[in-house]
Amino acid sequence: MNVKDYLKNLVENGIDFYDLPYELEVGNWPDVEDEGDNEPLDMENFEWLSIDDDQMVVACGGDWQEPLTLTIKMVDGELTVVETEDGFSSGLSRDEFYAELGIEDEDDYYEENDEL
Repeated sequence: MNVKDYLKNLVENGIDFYDLPYELEVGNWPDVEDEGDNEPLDMENFEWLSIDDDQMVVACGGDWQEPLTLTIKMVDGELTVVETEDGFSSGLSRDEFYAELGIEDEDDYYEENDEL
């Protein structure tokens, strides 16, 4: 399964755009320093920057964390962070995200696939 298929599968199973980040199972998730302690990078302020078959690029970080941009690829069948960069960018809108997955209108998609 490639990255795009993984995400599309989540959508096909009824996961909403805004809940998707919390449903991702990603290996090698980075820890960041937050008030002197190391803790996992938070999913707050999550942005989808780009998606294709091979990878997704996302940005996130808690309100009190320095944000990171993450490149995530499939490695041995598992989503894995393969690169991190400092910083945050504006991401895809909900409609742009679904268009990248080949879903033109999410509401129409669910009506056409009523088993969801």
